[in-house]
Amino acid sequence: DTTTSSITGTQSGIVVKTAADEINDLIAKVRSLPNVPNGTKNALLAKLNAALTALEAHNAAAACARMQDFINLVQAQSGKKIPAIVAAGLIADATQIRTTIGCP
Repeated sequence: DTTTSSITGTQSGIVVKTAADEINDLIAKVRSLPNVPNGTKNALLAKLNAALTALEAHNAAAACARMQDFINLVQAQSGKKIPAIVAAGLIADATQIRTTIGCP
């Protein structure tokens, strides 16, 4: 279990999400994206799954690198295969995950 987590406020109290939880949430979000080609989704999912695998192996540096790869791919496809507003949200989520992991 990783010690990295972020705190999300809710009406019923505080829910602590680990970086792995956050990556799984982002994987679900990518899978549900409308109007994004499957090939693009699969490329994004491969990067997130690689980050999750690295995190589960307690390799934070590799997880950070894979999350940056995800961000780079989203930036490259922003306004092309991924609508710019959607890309901005994905990048914000991935940046938060990098913060949770403790990436430099």
